[in-house]
Amino acid sequence: MTSIPTRLYSLSQVGGQCVMVLEEIDGPRLLPIWIGLYEGGAIGMALSGQ
Repeated sequence: MTSIPTRLYSLSQVGGQCVMVLEEIDGPRLLPIWIGLYEGGAIGMALSGQ
């Protein structure tokens, strides 16, 4: 399996879920991942340093 370096491109709420979009660091690809509201909130808090 090949590992591809990514970074968070966006994290937004859509309906009753969150969508986390990862961006390939050295390429053009984006990967949307649908997650729950609590998981999205936890990721957002961790990224903001809370």
